[in-house]
Amino acid sequence: MGLDLFGYIHSLEQTRNKLLTRVEILKASSLLLEVEDGRNCEAPSLFFMEEGNRFVRMHDVVRDVAKTIASKDPHHRFAVKEDVRLQEWEKRDDTFFKEMKEVGVLSLFRIDLTQLPSSLHFFSNLRTLCLHRCRTFKDITILGEPKKLQILSLVDCEILVFPKEIMQLTDLRMLNLMDSTILDPRNVKSSLSRLEYLCMRISFDPWESGGVDGGRRNGWLSELKHLSCLRALQLQILRSGLPSEDVSFENLTRYDISIGYRPCQYGETKTSRRLKLYKIKGPDMVKCFSKLLKTTEVLALDRLGDTKHFVYELDCDGFLQLKYLYISRSDVMQYIMNTMEMEWVDPPHSAFPLLEELRLAFLLNLEAVCHGPIPMGCFANLRVLIIEECNSLKYIIWLPTTQARESVQVFPQLVSLKLERLPNLINFYSTGTSGSQEPGSSFFNQVALPELESLHLNPMDNVRTVWDNQDPVGSSSKLKDLYLKGCENLLIVFPSNFLEGIQSLQTLNIEDCCSLKEIFEMGEINRAESDGIAVPPLRNVFITWSKYGV
Repeated sequence: MGLDLFGYIHSLEQTRNKLLTRVEILKASSLLLEVEDGRNCEAPSLFFMEEGNRFVRMHDVVRDVAKTIASKDPHHRFAVKEDVRLQEWEKRDDTFFKEMKEVGVLSLFRIDLTQLPSSLHFFSNLRTLCLHRCRTFKDITILGEPKKLQILSLVDCEILVFPKEIMQLTDLRMLNLMDSTILDPRNVKSSLSRLEYLCMRISFDPWESGGVDGGRRNGWLSELKHLSCLRALQLQILRSGLPSEDVSFENLTRYDISIGYRPCQYGETKTSRRLKLYKIKGPDMVKCFSKLLKTTEVLALDRLGDTKHFVYELDCDGFLQLKYLYISRSDVMQYIMNTMEMEWVDPPHSAFPLLEELRLAFLLNLEAVCHGPIPMGCFANLRVLIIEECNSLKYIIWLPTTQARESVQVFPQLVSLKLERLPNLINFYSTGTSGSQEPGSSFFNQVALPELESLHLNPMDNVRTVWDNQDPVGSSSKLKDLYLKGCENLLIVFPSNFLEGIQSLQTLNIEDCCSLKEIFEMGEINRAESDGIAVPPLRNVFITWSKYGV
């Protein structure tokens, strides 16, 4: 947009889509190349989060040809070398920019400035201005002069006063203030009526009713609600807490909102709608972000309070857009989904239909992930399940009933399952009402996980058998890696009827399972039945009993 490459563009979203289309065309023609491994480690812009393609490469030959063609263009005035530092910047004549009236994009990086040159007002055609890591600005009032400015990026700068002259930038579409320290006058951002993308980090408490300089902080976030064109919001608020009013934004299509001093451990994924909240209460979260909870793709919650039944209390619709859910250190949470107490429509709609990854840690009172019947389609796309340090957890799926049942599929797409330090976990799936393992049942208790490739159990004192002869043959036929540690009462790993169904197994790691009698149960297989059935072709086998010196 800053270079006006696509002519008149109505919105940043349109510019993004056109740019991605052009890049894919150039890649298909080998004029641009994919990045090398490791070059995409930096988080991409919110506008390009899904693609993860912030960087592309150009072959040296293509680059040289492009430079040659550009040098013959009569409008091509000069070429700029990469990473050239400007020395003694402040000693230059203030008319340095006077002859650059046609410049559309200006980017200054690590330039030590206290104020911008007044000659910037000659930039009558300036569309994009980037000032990154330019230390302390005492005066940036001149930024109100380039009336055509559409993109303003002030990253990692200390700006003592954010001037009201910014209100003159009536065509500004993108404002990036990430990592900058700014004293923010009220009503400046709300006057930028065409602003589509806002990115900033806030160190003060934005919910305070008072504050410095005549109440600048009062109603700070409420100002943003007046930006009717705002479509993308990247916001970091370093202090925990939420306002008492609903600050959901009606028209947001992209957002990355983080609240609280402690950054969540997870939540960085290629998605364009993310909420990461620390030390807040469930009812406050619903009141404040009711609309965003229904559209977010990533939800990371640390020290969530006053929430016992996650789905029922936070979104009865079932988080229909959510792909990644991370919950840690909640002392109240009892169930993620409790259909025993929910009023479901008939037929019941599914919860978490798009969820791909679920991580739960340090939920001290969590008894089960799901309690009660699971509606069709729930967790239908779940691929990764990780549960750690949940001391009260008894079952993953708990359906109290006296009715007999057959084999079930609860997570049909689950690829990776990791269960660690869960001292009271009894069964993966239970229909019992007692607090003990069902008589004669294995850990999985007739649950089929047809796509499971990796299984970690560490430690699991209540597990005597992972699978048994009641479990369906082939229920874990794609299993490649099995890690068992500290399962002190485990007797048998694979029952006799499982050999045929675990031929994909490549890695077997068993540590400190001191009661283990058999890994592959062979006693019940006679010679006739065993024809064509063999122990899987393992590539890596590690069996240790370190506690006993073996």
